[in-house]
Amino acid sequence: MADTKLNEIITDNDSGQQTDTTIASGNKILCKTFVPKSPDYPELVADYQLQVEYSADGIFTTSTDPNGTTFENSIIEFDSVGRPITLPTDEFEYSPKVQQYGDGSFWRQPGITCGIDGYTRLSGLLSIISSSNSVVNGDVILTLPQELAPALAESFVVTTSKGMARIDVRPTGEIVYASATAEPNYISLSGISFVTNQG
Repeated sequence: MADTKLNEIITDNDSGQQTDTTIASGNKILCKTFVPKSPDYPELVADYQLQVEYSADGIFTTSTDPNGTTFENSIIEFDSVGRPITLPTDEFEYSPKVQQYGDGSFWRQPGITCGIDGYTRLSGLLSIISSSNSVVNGDVILTLPQELAPALAESFVVTTSKGMARIDVRPTGEIVYASATAEPNYISLSGISFVTNQG
């Protein structure tokens, strides 16, 4: 199936003439931005290009900066019925005191879902590795990638083996156990949801 140009806008800006094109390509919509390298800036070695791809599989970007470096990024991915896919658990940085709870055959493993609505949602269970070295008030238990953190700190109430506890999520991505509930054996992350930093 041939590509179909749906729209094209050409504008002038400080870095040159910018072309924004929307293209239907098979089952995808491609939004392309092109800004040629300016002769006024000889240190720039490449044209700036950005492509955003929308499809049933998700939203993906490919860009080339003026230095010639190419970046590929998955903004969101969908499963076969259109639900956001939970990112792999290695997106977390675990503290030495915690680990995944179980083998994933019954209880949900810790995971991150990045919604198209701009929310980051956490889920799953954490296990405390050693009862002799349990988490205490103020401990960082996990760290998120900073691009998935909230713009400002937020607090949440979660369940643990010893009752309810407070969890704070910081703009740095640190997830902090902020509760006097002592020595839990497990901590649930399900229900933690916040707007991802849009800055």
